[in-house]
Amino acid sequence: IFFFIIWNVYLIFNSLFSNNILLSLESSLFYFRFGFLTLAIWYIIENNKFFLKNLYFVFLFTLIFLIVDGYFQFFIGKNLFGFEYDGTRLSGIFGDEKILGSFLSRTLPIFFGLTILLYSKKKFHIIYSLILLVLVDILIYMTGERTAFFNLLLFSLIIIIFTNKWKLIRLITIIISSFFILFISNINTGTYERMIAKTIHQIYYL
Repeated sequence: IFFFIIWNVYLIFNSLFSNNILLSLESSLFYFRFGFLTLAIWYIIENNKFFLKNLYFVFLFTLIFLIVDGYFQFFIGKNLFGFEYDGTRLSGIFGDEKILGSFLSRTLPIFFGLTILLYSKKKFHIIYSLILLVLVDILIYMTGERTAFFNLLLFSLIIIIFTNKWKLIRLITIIISSFFILFISNINTGTYERMIAKTIHQIYYL
């Protein structure tokens, strides 16, 4: 809490010296709300023993629905709500916003953490969680969101570096995901051009 307060004051202080003070303060002045959110979650966890399990299943069913909807859009051309696939970027239920990859890349680490916390000794939960992990890896790539894919790689790197039990498992899922990603790149030139060719081109001419 002490460091969070210092960080909050630092952000506000920076905003006061920005070119557009009011615009900058819109994001920094009420940054403390994240601290209240964290304390609220901590309080609920301490006083409701079923909260984390309920949260786990919320994330689980959310991921399953987004995965089914995303793959449906990729293979059929439209998702379950009728949003069309443009051949380059999957949007899923988010339509024109095209933030499916971003949402998945931020949701997956929380789900993975809850799985380790609650069900690390139950093989059934681990197995289907790993299947979901592979499916999400592939789906994030198919969304064509490079930032989301970078976040996924960063998340994977953290697991590989800072865990022992899950290091090998994550490496195996990456290998499996990479095989399917290479296959998709061969049949979908639009995704390949955006995710790989364009990235290499921008790095080369940086």
